[in-house]
This record gives sequence, structure tokens and C-alpha cells, in this order.
Amino acid sequence: MESFKVTKSEVGAHWPFTVDEVTVELGNTDTKPVYLIANGVRYNYNGSARGGEDLSIITSEYPGIPGSRKQTGFIFQMCDDRGWNLGR
Repeated sequence: MESFKVTKSEVGAHWPFTVDEVTVELGNTDTKPVYLIANGVRYNYNGSARGGEDLSIITSEYPGIPGSRKQTGFIFQMCDDRGWNLGR
């Protein structure tokens, strides 16, 4: 499996997670599942990912908007930059 790490210090003020670091992992199937790993727990990131925890568990809310979740789409761009060709 291919993977890379992303940290809060890299992203800065727009960091959307409640953890300081995630590992982005590309699964080894034709459907190209993407997972985020944080503190040893695997979270489903894209629609092809199965079997992991719900990503909302580690995604921060927008201040003052209960139930909202900050955007995590920059991870897709980072995957594209690495040539993962997720076909979204």
C-alpha cells in the first residue's frame, strides 16, 4: 500500500482534524479506497473505502455551527499530486 503523512503544522490554521497527524493510505484494489490512519485507527476517506471508522469522528466542527464538519477535500488534491489518479 502507498501512503503519506500530513500534519497539522504543514496545513496550518485550516487543519480540519481533531488529531495532529494523519497517514493517508491507498488501498490495493481496483476501486482505489483511501483511508486516513490516526492514532492507530483506520477511517474511511472516500466512497470506495470500507471497514474503517467514520471520518467524522476525527473531523472538527465549524465553530458556532453544531453538527457541521470542516472540509477535508485538500487530501484529494494531495493524492492527485502523488499520481494516485482516484478518478473522482
